[in-house]
Amino acid sequence: MPWPAMMEQVWTRSIRQAGSDAPGRPVFEAAPAIYRLRSAKSGAEVNLVPINFRKLGSDELRRRLASKFLVHAIDGAIGSGDTHDWLLGGDFRPPLARDDSRVLADRKYQSMAAKDEVRGGAFSYLRSSGHSPVGRIFVTGDLSPIDDPEHFIEVVNNRTVDKYIKQLADNRPVVLRLSLVSRKDALAEGAIEALFEVALGGARPGQGDALRLERSEIGQWSDDLRSDGLTKEEFLRVNTESLARLRAAVNQLLRNEHGTGIQSLTAADLWVLVLAEAGLKNGLVDPDARHSLGERGLLPLPANIRYWAGNGAPQWDQPMPLATNLYHYALYLGQLKNKAVKQVSGRMLYRDLFRESHISGVAEREAKLLAGIVHGYFVKANYSGGPVPFDDLIQGYRADAPVDRMLAGTNYVHAGTSILTKARRERTCLRIWTPIRTKWNWLRRSIPRSTSLFSAAQGSKASKPSARSMKE
Repeated sequence: MPWPAMMEQVWTRSIRQAGSDAPGRPVFEAAPAIYRLRSAKSGAEVNLVPINFRKLGSDELRRRLASKFLVHAIDGAIGSGDTHDWLLGGDFRPPLARDDSRVLADRKYQSMAAKDEVRGGAFSYLRSSGHSPVGRIFVTGDLSPIDDPEHFIEVVNNRTVDKYIKQLADNRPVVLRLSLVSRKDALAEGAIEALFEVALGGARPGQGDALRLERSEIGQWSDDLRSDGLTKEEFLRVNTESLARLRAAVNQLLRNEHGTGIQSLTAADLWVLVLAEAGLKNGLVDPDARHSLGERGLLPLPANIRYWAGNGAPQWDQPMPLATNLYHYALYLGQLKNKAVKQVSGRMLYRDLFRESHISGVAEREAKLLAGIVHGYFVKANYSGGPVPFDDLIQGYRADAPVDRMLAGTNYVHAGTSILTKARRERTCLRIWTPIRTKWNWLRRSIPRSTSLFSAAQGSKASKPSARSMKE
């Protein structure tokens, strides 16, 4: 059985540690094998992922990245409808780090593990609270349960591996290595997150990236930012590494505020919104653009940006540095995916929209959904009578339906007009970077050439999400 398509290029992407002159190498040489175990008697099924980290040796960085890759892939599979339990076998310690696997708690999965303190064999187990066919796990006396708060794993002490190998060895050698931790070599969470974001985005980390995030010097993500004489696509390609660092910084702030189970801001999110919203002058990106609602900067910050990004956000209709504009726009997008604002039709907006099955974990659909929220498709004020058709819109995003078709027959203020059909007809043939080119073909069908859906309205503008409109 296959992994989610979003992981196709990620597993074997080359990663170079910041500050190292050594050539980059992948965390996995090939995508991990994934099997479906089925009971011949009851038909119960469990996903099995055997992992061998022995080639990584003492490379702590790649072990941590491997854990994040696996959790990200499993989260995507669950979001696509695979609600089976997961058994991951490893060596030396469980394949999934404790903090990483907590992300899956929002999917109603219990994470547990056990390890052999002597030989180092270990496994991680993810149990689906609502669908698991497994009532208990029994392990031999060689193993010790860890991260098992509900005592789901039971040790059978009179069963040991020794009884199978006692003829091969009389004793077990014990080897200790005491290694003092230095500040230089310490692997901070921010450093690992930065490389993880870079891996998902297809970029290579530049020298010093990890230390910058480790010191929480968020502003330095923009050291190499360029904008002069660039088209939108060129701006995105030239600044790939800077934008990867920006996403890592924003996602860390989101985790600090909302916990580990966030919906991360992805490379797809930024590409879609920059292509749709970035201001232009003579066909080139304009860091001091004036947008249709009076916004200033490359990207149009909403008038209530301080509701989304805090009191330190700039005045939305005044000139600002490019890095300031990009940072607060990215934080605004991240908050749209995670901030709990108002409950409507059983959903907490806008957060729960990104947790819908067949949308969550599918980067392209999350990005299109995020663009739809920014464009006001989920704001009641943009419908002339009647509620927002949440279920129909979500179903449309699941089916990758065009915008004009999703909104046809609704009371949306621009339904059936040339604004939406123009957004579909005047598409740009995007030149996306090679590693994820095939995953971005849908952009060719949905991104306007040079104007956002707001500026295209020319005076009949839809409302963007705001604190006030959400609470009305």
